[in-house]
Amino acid sequence: PFTFEGADGVQVREVVRSPDAPYAFDNLWEGLLTVFVAASGEGWPATMWRAQDITGDGLQPQRRANPMFSVFWVALIVVLEWFLTQLFIGAVFEEFIKLKR
Repeated sequence: PFTFEGADGVQVREVVRSPDAPYAFDNLWEGLLTVFVAASGEGWPATMWRAQDITGDGLQPQRRANPMFSVFWVALIVVLEWFLTQLFIGAVFEEFIKLKR
């Protein structure tokens, strides 16, 4: 991030996002979009690796600084994929029951 001095003399950090990081948790909507894309099973490993590099607010990322984030992402994917699979199977089963009547 770039640091500059604001009008009141306080140092302000401008966060510049990397162009190769399309998904983030910078605000609620981006976070929901990131979880939605992860739930689809598409591109979540790259987001998991970027999440492991997080060191803190306003700090530069360091490679594999927080390996516990991988536990969160793997658990998230397992739970979401199981939920979506069960939802799909339930919808197919309901349609099968309707057609059978």
